[in-house]
Parts: sequence; structure tokens; C-alpha cells
Amino acid sequence: GVFSFGERRLLGSETAIRVGLGLLPLLIFGLLKALFPLFYRTLMGWSFLPPHPIWFLPGIVVVAFAISVGVILTRREPSTRIFRMAMVVATLPILFGLSRVVQPGVPSERFLEDLALAFSLSGLVLLYGVFQLYWQRVYLDELTGIPNRRALDEKLRALPKEFTLAMIDVDHFKKFNDSYGHEQGDDVLRFVAFHFDKESKGKVYRYGGEEFALVFPGTDAEEVYSAVDKWRRKLSEKRFAIRSSSSERKKSSWWKRGKPTRAVKRVTVTASIGLASPGGKAVTPEEVIRKADEALYEAKEGGRNQTRPSPGRKK
Repeated sequence: GVFSFGERRLLGSETAIRVGLGLLPLLIFGLLKALFPLFYRTLMGWSFLPPHPIWFLPGIVVVAFAISVGVILTRREPSTRIFRMAMVVATLPILFGLSRVVQPGVPSERFLEDLALAFSLSGLVLLYGVFQLYWQRVYLDELTGIPNRRALDEKLRALPKEFTLAMIDVDHFKKFNDSYGHEQGDDVLRFVAFHFDKESKGKVYRYGGEEFALVFPGTDAEEVYSAVDKWRRKLSEKRFAIRSSSSERKKSSWWKRGKPTRAVKRVTVTASIGLASPGGKAVTPEEVIRKADEALYEAKEGGRNQTRPSPGRKK
């Protein structure tokens, strides 16, 4: 990978290749201008857009820009979407600068200034995209797309003294993985994350493994118990679709691989939940997490698919 910070890869090699391909027309135009100036002037003289005193775009530049945008945006990975959009936006000032370079009657000093400004603006846009991408890599879980444990730790330290933490654990997750495979297990984690992110009024985080956390600022466990238990029941009423595995899709005809696969089987996914709030000996976020984990353990020991407040608290 490229743009790496220690073991964490910021941009993959495939993304870097696509970025390079997107910028390739700029290099080609520069070489043509330096090596074949007459052909370059002829090429730049063709335009299908109406002339403008500020904006002049040869047709070949418009075509190259469209191809570059297409190459940049074909990457489907959601985590790089913001950076890829920043790449597209960053090409606009460069495109404007190039239009000034090839525009007849513009003094060389003027178009050099315009080109320098264009590259400066593009650099700022790209810098914003890189920071957004790095933030996603640091604070978002790559599998589910929700905030990760690092984001949870920082959130807990910024909360008021009164809050509720709900620890959620997917029931029989190891058995599910053994029965249907890790690919389906990953889909279950996304399914559960999406459910609580959509249904709950709190903020959901991926704590680790098959465990999630819900945070409710300014509340105690008794206030949110009924709501959390309702969201748990709604999850158990849904049906998760088991679909064909990737190996089976590879064996199918090439024109069918991109089509949505039909559900082979539908199963129920349930979760056990433990609630805790600061109080008693639990003052720090770590102690509240431990209390919520104890309540979660009681829920799993009590038969799973249930919600329990922290030990010693009423429902």
C-alpha cells in the first residue's frame, strides 16, 4: 500500500494506480507540447464548446477530463469515496488553469499565475480529502462502517457524568460462523450494526468481535431500558438472508456474477444486551464498561436474547 502510517494503510496500491491513470492525460499533454508543438496547437484548436473570454476548453481536454473522472470514480470501496470525490473536485482548478494556458491572447505571466493558483486550490482540496480519509481509517470500523472502539473511548471521556452504556453481543456468533462461513458472519455484523444504527436513538459503536456498544448521554439505565429492549425484540423479529458463497458465485456464468444473489435460507439473528450507568464504584468509563459487561454476561447466562440492567439495578 501507499500513504501508510505504520501498519495502517491509508491508500491501497489499486487506488494509487487509478489516481495515476486519472492524472495521466496531464502528463501526455505536457509531453506533446514539448515534443510536438505544431501537433499540440492543432489538437488544442479543436473545441465543441462555445468560446468564453475567461474559460477556453479545447474538446480534447474535455474528453480527457471525462475519462479521468471515470477512472477515479470506478473504485467501489465506500471508505475512499470522500477522497475520490476530492480528486474530482481537485481536477477542476487544474482544468481551469490548463484552459488559460491554451487560451489565445493570454500573456504568459498571467496564465502562469492562474496555473499556480489552480494547483494551490487543488492541493488544498486534496489535503482535505486526505485528512478525511485518514479520519475514516482511524475512527471508523472498516467492516461495518460505524465508529470503532477508538472513537468510543474518546466519546466516553467527553460525556457528562450521567450517561448509559449498552453492551450488545450477537448470540451464537461462533456457531453461525462455523455453520455458514466467515463471509456470512461479516454480513451478520453489518446487519446488526445497521439495525441499531437505524433504530436506536443512541450512538452505536463497534466494540470488537461480535460486540457493539450504544451510548446515551444524559440518561440512566432505567430510562433507556424499555427502548433498548424494544430494539432488541425488533432485531429478533427480522430475518437475515443467507446467500450463496463467493466460491459458488465464481463458478456461475460471468454475466450473472454482478447480479444480486437470491437468498438460500433465512435465519433469525438475536442479541443479548447489558446496560450500565456511572454510580457506586463505577465512576470511570472503564468501570462502566465492566458493569455493562457483567449485565451482558447475566443476559447470556439467563438464556440469551434479552436485556439486563447492571447487577443491583432494577429494570
